[in-house]
Amino acid sequence: KTTANYQGRYTWPDDSAPRVRAVKSDGEDIEVGLVISLREAFTGCEKEGTIPRFIACQACNNTGDSRDVVVCERCLGTGTQSTISSVTATMTNRRCNGCFGTGSTGPACPVCLGKSRRPQQDTLTIRVPAGVADGGVVIARGAGNAGTRGGKPGNLLFRVKVVDVPGFRRVGLDLHSEVTVDFLTALRGGPVSVKNLIDAERLVIAPCTQPESECRLPNQGFKMRDKVGDHIVTVHVRFPTTMTKRQEKLLDRWDQAE
Repeated sequence: KTTANYQGRYTWPDDSAPRVRAVKSDGEDIEVGLVISLREAFTGCEKEGTIPRFIACQACNNTGDSRDVVVCERCLGTGTQSTISSVTATMTNRRCNGCFGTGSTGPACPVCLGKSRRPQQDTLTIRVPAGVADGGVVIARGAGNAGTRGGKPGNLLFRVKVVDVPGFRRVGLDLHSEVTVDFLTALRGGPVSVKNLIDAERLVIAPCTQPESECRLPNQGFKMRDKVGDHIVTVHVRFPTTMTKRQEKLLDRWDQAE
């Protein structure tokens, strides 16, 4: 588990009006940026960080009321009042002015000032699944802002930024890297060790492999749900910069043998 690197600044919802009890509504979603490495995207990881959010007020049990509240006499606890138009004889409902739609009157909760929720900095752990791509979103359902007066909580959304690891790049679900072999291995073929994002793999070079050829290691790329990519390795061939007389003669014999 590592400490999360969050980007951007979170803005609190406007919840500052004093001592006006809230009506029931669902909580807002929170979106923050989360920076991980390409290696962490490959393996999956857990991140821990501090998130500012609204939590349900425990002092009033998310009601916004103190213990001394009573049922509103105007709306009889419904939170709405009905009026009949003398012109059209139609009935319309509006929010009760006596209780502001809460259905009760009396002192507001002294802890949350009637809001039924309060701000708090929380330390949370988020599990980032393997295979997440740059710009992807990881959702922690129900971990956003608490709703008011019993409303459902919002979600916490992490917008992922993937930082490259030198020597590797991602294309779709495929992992791309490079390896350099000497020209004899390229001619004869044979096994070489190739680094991946975790440790190393064994890659068998085919005989007469050409420079800048791509070799594929199946099912060794990024995994996402039921799909798996490949590890694609670009082969660079290293040629000698000098030759001995004997080596030159051997090349002449090889050229004559064709």
